[in-house]
Amino acid sequence: MPSRRIFIQRAGILAGVSVLPSFTKPLVAGRTSSLAEDTRNQLLVPVGKIYLNTGSLGPSPRAVVDAVTSAMHKLESDPASENWGKLGDQIDIVRQKVADFIHADLEEIILTRNTTEGLGLISQSLPLNAGDEIITTTLEHGGGEVGLEFLQKTKGAVLKKVALPLPPERATEIVSVIEKAITPKTRLVMVSHVNTVTGVLMPLAEISRLTSVRGIYLVADGAQAPGQVPVDVKALGVDAYACSGHKWLLCLIVKRPTTIKLTDRNNERQPTLRKIKRGVLPTHLPTQKHHI
Repeated sequence: MPSRRIFIQRAGILAGVSVLPSFTKPLVAGRTSSLAEDTRNQLLVPVGKIYLNTGSLGPSPRAVVDAVTSAMHKLESDPASENWGKLGDQIDIVRQKVADFIHADLEEIILTRNTTEGLGLISQSLPLNAGDEIITTTLEHGGGEVGLEFLQKTKGAVLKKVALPLPPERATEIVSVIEKAITPKTRLVMVSHVNTVTGVLMPLAEISRLTSVRGIYLVADGAQAPGQVPVDVKALGVDAYACSGHKWLLCLIVKRPTTIKLTDRNNERQPTLRKIKRGVLPTHLPTQKHHI
């Protein structure tokens, strides 16, 4: 099996498949240190320590930390009045910013704490029945898989994990693998936008063209995408997209952005997730059999 470095190098030159770039030159021509120094000074990571684990938790800039700390102090100074008052009203401002950033509508945005919670919410909301099939890949993050396993254990859904070519030579190879796995019983496809294992930018728009005509839900694990690549949920054609603010966006927020856009293309079911006040989800959401 090729190493991760060799895989990324090989995949990066292949036609039709995108991976994230590596930077071997200064970000700004003619400037070798000032931009890096300016950026570095915005972080709380101590001098002499190099932090390279942003894919797990990104270090928040001082301005973000200060804003969150200030909001916490304001809330604790008058909890009830601020929660249902001016401070609480800012939730919709945040939702609108998230909507603009990922090209969604305000009513499609619900704030949760992380991608795993968002994907779990989506899984709990889907009206799957025993024997319905779910397609995902063998390279998904555990945070996305847990919701699918929930459907498997509680509703009797069949979970199918397909192996993707490593590395794929073109996007059509990935689409072909998904298409071959689809059967008349397939109700859900869940894949990453940027794969957490390989760094491959998955062809969601092309996969959507397979799922949309068949009435199959397409859910994207977007944990590694926002902040690295442009995100346009409408252009991608996904039914639901979950992402986090604490990775490449470098945003430290209490309830992190998640997009919920589960709509039936045949208008047989109406989404009820949008009815949750202020767009903030409770920590524990009860399972609903006919929620959407």
